[in-house]
Amino acid sequence: MKSIVRALPAVALALIIPAAIAAQSSLDTSAAGAFMGAWELEFESPEGAFVMELTLTDSGGKVAANINNEMMGGQEVTDVSVSGDNIVLRYEIDAQGQIAPVALTVTPDGTASMDFADGMFVMDGTATKQM
Repeated sequence: MKSIVRALPAVALALIIPAAIAAQSSLDTSAAGAFMGAWELEFESPEGAFVMELTLTDSGGKVAANINNEMMGGQEVTDVSVSGDNIVLRYEIDAQGQIAPVALTVTPDGTASMDFADGMFVMDGTATKQM
């Protein structure tokens, strides 16, 4: 079991496969406020630094979210919500045939947290809004 837990970060980071899903969430862009725009998210994992691009745009008054990384490509995220002052994106990854939920939280003070498989592995990092 310990080897599975140790391997999860590498598997999760390397094998995120884009899902063919609709391009927008049900969250109104007005609720996303200052989060709208492009972000660079940087995490330090046991496997080293991991950088992702997060883009939140307006699609007919609703938030359209895309997460992108050189290693994994792009993924549209349709489950976008606001929790307190934070924005939370929920999606699934396919890690060697095992579907695992991911919750990505970005805070207004420039931090980010990525929770894999409901707490099995959590990675904290920084969130920098791009100009």
